[in-house]
Order: sequence, then C-alpha cells, then structure tokens
Amino acid sequence: MKKFFIFSLIAVFITACSKYDDGDLWDKVNDLDTRVETLEKAAKTTNSDIESLRSLLTALQKNVYVSKVKQKEDQSGYIIEFTDNTSVTISNGVDGIDAPSVSVRKDEDGIFYWTIGGEWLLVDDQKVQAEGMNAIAPQVRINESTKMWELSTDNGASWTSLNVVAVGEAGKNGDTFFKSVDTSDANNVTFTLADGTTFTLPRTPDFMLSLPHSSENAVFIPNETKTYTVNVDEGNDFTVLYISTGWNYTVNGNQLTVTAPASASDGELKILVSPINTIAPTTTSRSSNAYGKLYKVHLFVTNEFRTLTFEDTDFKATPYTLDYANNGAGLTINTWSDLIDDPQYGGPLLYGDYSKTQYYWYDQNNTELYHIFPYNYSAYCYWGGGHAISNYVSTNLADGDFNHQLMVYGNSGHNGSSNFCMHYGYIDGSTFNPTENLPEITFYDGKARIIDHMFVNNSLYAMNCYINGNGLTTNIGESDWVKLVAIGYDADDKETGRAEFYMVNGPKHIIKEWTKWDLSVLGKVVKVGFNVTGSSDNGYGFSQPAYFAYDDVVVAF
Repeated sequence: MKKFFIFSLIAVFITACSKYDDGDLWDKVNDLDTRVETLEKAAKTTNSDIESLRSLLTALQKNVYVSKVKQKEDQSGYIIEFTDNTSVTISNGVDGIDAPSVSVRKDEDGIFYWTIGGEWLLVDDQKVQAEGMNAIAPQVRINESTKMWELSTDNGASWTSLNVVAVGEAGKNGDTFFKSVDTSDANNVTFTLADGTTFTLPRTPDFMLSLPHSSENAVFIPNETKTYTVNVDEGNDFTVLYISTGWNYTVNGNQLTVTAPASASDGELKILVSPINTIAPTTTSRSSNAYGKLYKVHLFVTNEFRTLTFEDTDFKATPYTLDYANNGAGLTINTWSDLIDDPQYGGPLLYGDYSKTQYYWYDQNNTELYHIFPYNYSAYCYWGGGHAISNYVSTNLADGDFNHQLMVYGNSGHNGSSNFCMHYGYIDGSTFNPTENLPEITFYDGKARIIDHMFVNNSLYAMNCYINGNGLTTNIGESDWVKLVAIGYDADDKETGRAEFYMVNGPKHIIKEWTKWDLSVLGKVVKVGFNVTGSSDNGYGFSQPAYFAYDDVVVAF
C-alpha cells in the first residue's frame, strides 16, 4: 500500500490571505455548493499545469529546444512549442483558488522531484521524480463528499486526502502556478514557478522536417527512394551529419533524398540545423562545426503494409461469438457489419448486460489489431469508453445528438467506404469523468509494430456541438480547441511516445472530412491508448462530446 507523507498542511495551499481565520473558513464551507463550478475548474487547471510542468522537465532532460513561445489570444497563458513537434500550454493562474502548492525542486543528484507545500512529496518514503523514465505527474481533485483536496500519484487509481477543505472564490486567495515566462533572452526561455523555482530551456530557430509520415520516424519498403523538403528559418541552414550503413542520401538545395537498403535494415538519420555563418557549403551536403540543434529521424524498412479497413470484404478473422448478445443466446460475428449496433444509443451490443458486455473486435490474419471495451466504473459499456464499428453517416446537424452518437460527419467512411470505427472516451482529471481506463487498440499477438497512420474525422454529434453548442456545452470560440492524443506503449507497458491531432482549433479550423493522422511518431508499439482533450469546460470537466471516427489504419509489417 502506498503511503503519502505531506508536511505542514497549512503550507500545502497558497493562501496569501492575512484575514484567513476559522470563522471565514466555515462560512466558505457552508457556501461551497454554490461554487462547485469554480472549484472544479481550479482543480482541472491545476492538473493541466502539473502535466505541463512535467512536459517542460521532460524537454529539459531530453535536450529538446524551444522553437516558439506564443501567448494565447485571450492572454490566459502561453503555448510552448518544441523542436520535436510537441507543445505544452501553461496558464497564467487566473481564477486560481487555494489550489495545492505543487512545484518541483532539483535535488543533490541533479534530478527534479515533486514538492508540495515546499516539502518533498514522498510515496513509500521515496521522493517522486518529476523527470526521467520513472517520472509521474501527480493529480489533484476535490472530493465530492468531504470537499477536501485529494492527491493521486497513480494516474487517478487511488486518492489520498490532504485533510484540507477546498475554499476560496474565483480570483481570490489564489496564485499563479507559473509566475512568469521570460523570453527576453534570444537563446533561452526561463520559467519561474510560483514558489520561486526557476529552470531554463534553450531556444533554437524554427525547424521543420517535412516527411510523408513523421519528423521522427520514416517507413520505407526495400530500395524505396523518398524526397523530403527541409525547411529552416531565415539565417539558418542544415547539414546531414550521419546516416546508417546501407542507407543513402543526397541534398539538392532544400530537397533531401533518402534511399532505403535492399533488405530490411532499420537505421537513423541525423540532421543539424545551424546559423548559416557556421556552415560551409559543399557539392552534395554541408559541413558544420556542430553548433546548432541536432535532429534525429528513425528509419525503418518494411516488406509489407497492411490496412485495417473495417470492410466486410476484408474480414479475415475466424468467426466468433459475443455470448451476451441476443439476451444471452449469443451473436456470431462473421463480418465487420455484424458488429454495428442498432439503435446507436442503448443498443444491445454496446449497452447489453453491463457486467458481461465485452464487446470486442479482432482484425485477425491481417493487421492483428484488437480492441475490447475497457472496464470502467465496474462495467463493460460504451458509456465508459470504447471503439464501436459503425456505418452511420450524415451531414445534417439537426441529428447531431447522443442518440446519433455513431454517425460520422460526412457521406461515407474514408475513401468512399461503408464502415469505420467510432471512438468514445476521455480522461480529464475531473471527478465527473466516466472513463477510468482509456480505450486502446492492441496487437493481439503481442508483437511490437509501427502503426503508420490512420484517417480520422469528426462525429456528427461532436460537429453539432462545435458549431451550435447544446445544453451541456457552448459552441467553439476563437481560442477553443479539441485535440486527440494517441499514447504508445511497448511490451513492458512503458510509454513510447505521443501523437497529437487537432480536430478543432478555433471555429475556422474544424475537421470536416477524412484526414490523415500520422502515428509513426509513436515508434514500435504493442498497444495505443486514445484520449480526447480540449479547452471547453462547463464546470464538470471537458464538455465537448469525446468522439472521433477513424478508418483505414495502416500497419508496417
């Protein structure tokens, strides 16, 4: 059993209020129910900033450079973009209310560890790392019953009370998680936390390697040649420092041509971005004094790509039976279409016996991808998250509600096909979140492979909410966004990487057709979990429908 040691409970929270006495406290407690929305928003913001801080420390450890710092349009924080094509968003701490004073501090071993109230956060007498392979991001929440702040260090599986009542009002008694972001230095960005802790990340000019698949992974067939466009900021140039034996390349201006070997042989490409005055051009490439930012591309050779289409003509699995279906009589699955439920909401396949509804599909003898409903809140049920096969299509926003949750916005699956898959499920750290375990796709045979890409589109339900809103959420504003996050795992259940895709980025940028989502950045994976995140919050957590459709999943064999 894990034990939490929290020192100086009064110091756990940023009170900064000289008038804070017992009478004031209990007045606020008695009035707490009228401020549930504010409190939940504060908890969500705190968790978001904790995760952002962990990402910043990861970038520091991996020697990833900051490429851009953009202030959000509503002035509520900053978007930090990195040279590995990831980004984090940090808030200004507006409306912070007595949130736990979570921070980090570097110990004598040179590693950052989490602190709370200025003291080390300890689990089983051990400091909790904020960086490295063993790093985790603690989470906080407000217990609905006790109204106490609680802390978790196992991704919400268990919670420990901090024995402090959540009090305060919006804009009062709070503090900024990130005190400042200093971009005055052309070569560095300095982050200062509320407790005065500072750390610095190096800056580099913008750099983008435009690859057909990914800037971190590229997949070839034997002897295949691909030409990439390398873009760098004005005043900078690039040079190829290294390519693995058997692989070949040429450079012509900003065109980089790479040729794979005749046999399967994975490799690596290293590219350096440097100011022009440090690079001496040659006929085929550029030489450098190694000043600048090193960029690595993993090269893979495959003999075959296989595609999960969800089409009946491509069903290769051995027929199997969903035992719970037809009131326990069972349903034999002979085609992908057999897995399509009717009605869309409350149907017998997705909402059968909650204790037995183990809806699953398996692309046997093809990609080997497999999905089974996750076990959430003591049930197997689509309301807890899952991936459901569908062929429901429409562009009529009037039908965009939960009763039509399996409908994609459009007239077909990808490339005019009939069937696709509809994801539902999200984790946002709120106490109102019905998802404990994210829906996953897994290689049933346990072998690690590269999922090269899939095609994604918005559901009709989500599209209607983005444009028109409903009783649970407002429509998308100028600074609002919805983002998909794919999390890769290896055979040891260790994270291999994350891939992100914006389904919405303001009202003018909403995905309305099937669009390719590169997943090769995850590298070789045994399974991938999917989350839906966003800026919309109605006081009960993420408020947009957490759906997206996907089709034509391409796997490298």
